[in-house]
Amino acid sequence: MINNEDFAKVVYRKCDYYIPKFEDMKESKKEASWNFAGFFFSFSWLVYRKMYVEGFIALGIRILVMYIDQYERLVSWIIRLACGIYGNYLYLKHCEKKINDNINLDEDLKSDKLRRAGGVSIAGLIVVFIIVFISTGIYVEYNPAPF
Repeated sequence: MINNEDFAKVVYRKCDYYIPKFEDMKESKKEASWNFAGFFFSFSWLVYRKMYVEGFIALGIRILVMYIDQYERLVSWIIRLACGIYGNYLYLKHCEKKINDNINLDEDLKSDKLRRAGGVSIAGLIVVFIIVFISTGIYVEYNPAPF
């Protein structure tokens, strides 16, 4: 059984926001729950919360669409809305996986592994910004402004 103490170790920052959200979502069995950080920062928020696969997939889609140059705004809004509406659910599932992967360990080892697996990633966020900076620079180099 997953308890709130385990979630607190994985979430680390903003437990007072996420744990009640997780409880409400589990009680109501709903996947939709609004997350402003997910909406405004989408792939950056995903990577910051150590959901690397989801974050880099969203970033890759966003960059790919930027180079294709069609439906860029539409895709950007879809990604933002998906992260805003389903971000808490994705994060809940991410935290549950981290906890379940370490559920059978003794308490001290489990606590240590959950703290290292959870929390936030400033390094991941820096990597995202570098990728965005480079890809935008390349895009601007080969697609100059029309004026």
